[in-house]
Amino acid sequence: MRLTPDEREELIEHLVDQFSAKVKNGKLTPMKAVWRQLHAEHRPGKDKKERRKKLQQEREKLLKLKCSECLARRKYIIETWEGLTLKDPVHGLIHFEPDEAILIDTCYVQRLREIKQTGFLSYLFPAATHTRFEHSLGVAYLAKKMFDSLDRKCDLDAFFNWLLRQRGIEPTPELIEALKFIERKVVTYAAILHDIGHGPFSHASEVLYKMLSVFTETSENFIVDDHLLGLYENKKKRRSGYIEQWNKPHEVEGCIVICRPHLRVEGLRRTNCLYTTLRKLFKFWLDELEVPNEVRTRLHIHDHMLVKKVGIYLLKDDPAVLAAAFSSLGMVNVNVEEFRQETPLHQLINGDWIDADKLDYLIRDAYFAGFNLSKGFDIDFVINNLRLCFDPSAGRFVLVINDRALPDLIALMLGKYFMSMAIHAHPVNVIAQDMFNLAILRWINDFLKRIRKEGARESFLKGLTYRTIRNSKDREFIKRIGAPREAMALLEMLHNRQLFKLVAVYELRTCEDLPLPHILSARIARAVVQWGILNENDILVSVEKLKIPDLTKIRVVHVKKTAEGNLIREVQSYQDYLSIAYVLELKRPPAKILRIYVALRPMTFIRLYQQDRLPELVKQIEDVMEYVLNRRVTLVYVPRSVYPNGG
Repeated sequence: MRLTPDEREELIEHLVDQFSAKVKNGKLTPMKAVWRQLHAEHRPGKDKKERRKKLQQEREKLLKLKCSECLARRKYIIETWEGLTLKDPVHGLIHFEPDEAILIDTCYVQRLREIKQTGFLSYLFPAATHTRFEHSLGVAYLAKKMFDSLDRKCDLDAFFNWLLRQRGIEPTPELIEALKFIERKVVTYAAILHDIGHGPFSHASEVLYKMLSVFTETSENFIVDDHLLGLYENKKKRRSGYIEQWNKPHEVEGCIVICRPHLRVEGLRRTNCLYTTLRKLFKFWLDELEVPNEVRTRLHIHDHMLVKKVGIYLLKDDPAVLAAAFSSLGMVNVNVEEFRQETPLHQLINGDWIDADKLDYLIRDAYFAGFNLSKGFDIDFVINNLRLCFDPSAGRFVLVINDRALPDLIALMLGKYFMSMAIHAHPVNVIAQDMFNLAILRWINDFLKRIRKEGARESFLKGLTYRTIRNSKDREFIKRIGAPREAMALLEMLHNRQLFKLVAVYELRTCEDLPLPHILSARIARAVVQWGILNENDILVSVEKLKIPDLTKIRVVHVKKTAEGNLIREVQSYQDYLSIAYVLELKRPPAKILRIYVALRPMTFIRLYQQDRLPELVKQIEDVMEYVLNRRVTLVYVPRSVYPNGG
């Protein structure tokens, strides 16, 4: 590393004083002494040559990989060690370091090029054809931007200084810089890989994971790959409540793919190329930064632990979730609370109120769908006002936001809510996803019938194998599953955009103690068929819950003057902050934000679709819904084409 002019002058002054005694004794001449010290760093000696040779050997180890797809794209990066610069339509120029480019070129990330970000939203918004690949790159860019914003305020220095003292290690500037560098790599790698667990058509295929979690419970002789969707700890014992507790199967799947050194696919145990790549990258950086083994052990930053840390960053920062993940990944010696003390930047990837994932998909989906977000907030202003402060009530460092940026943050969360209602919850997008889910349900039911009648377990495994779900792309998945005739007919209708027609929309005023939406919709549709009102091929019921933004999880930091006249930063929850500053907040622009938020409420909609609109059956179906739900439903919308005369 070259010295700046100021550092060079300071070094010269220091050397003159340091070698004055040797110069007087005649052992060294002044020019010779200064020249040796100035150029010692730029003239590598024997030790530096050996170290560089060792690092080059570590880089070459990245080429020793069995996955031919990853290896083919990796050779040029290893030989040149050059980064990657891309032009993104949302964020502009994005630069990635060579190690990040290696991770982007893995087969897991490259598969995301063929997975649409918004599923079937392009049926309604033709330009919304962006994929999970560019979304992952945007999340990595924002995660690094948020990390650098915290670093500029010296919050990370304060955090690692506190953490090292908590673990009984004397902090040094070199050690703190090394730990910041490692943590930045963990955050960046997690951001790049956060969506690798998505199946075809993104969230639309998650119902398949949930269906499998239900069907496999009732099959005594059913054996799946032991890593399938995180449902099984071994071939017979099901893990406790993974899907129900987390409710985001792609996070569970992504964590498992990252953290397991071997994956059992179609009955064969195979080396996980992603785990191998991550472990070699972390070993390379730990050796180059010369992090002591004692620090690696006390802070859990050995190469294999850092790989698991990347996978855990994909999950929620919740004690129960982390405890279940530690048990599954064999991290029984890691204390949950100590881990949360060491990982406050977990919130940058999967946070409760703000993270890089939410920010990027909000901007990107609005950009490609043509949705005009509110002008009452500035995302750069929000990012620059993020802080990492110590919270005495929690006993650890937490991610907070300055009170001056709170109106912008609330406006951002409201923009996400309104965009979800206008775009993602649009009836065309919902019915397309439900038709896809119904086709998958028929496919699974067909295989279950074959298992019971013919004992065709091998064909069932071949159809529902993890590799089929993980490696399939959007259109390719429909061809590979080998669905029965009824399911293929439904998928053909979906491909040709022959969608079911909306008949009525109902709202549930009280939605306590209701099952999951996909289970509730299946019960209503089954009851309609059993009552003889419609055939199962002629009706679709969609249940969707819209939640208002949860502001209670926001942590706010504001400057407070003590009795002695000193200024201190105080961390408070959102409710505590409003109790002392609600007048001040209402005066700040945008002034109507809190009034709009108070008017919002969570809603549950039930949409009724038919292949051919039959208005005379709507009342009968409404009676069936009230019978199944055991509560009243309110009709809130009817298309004009159903009752043209307002009947």
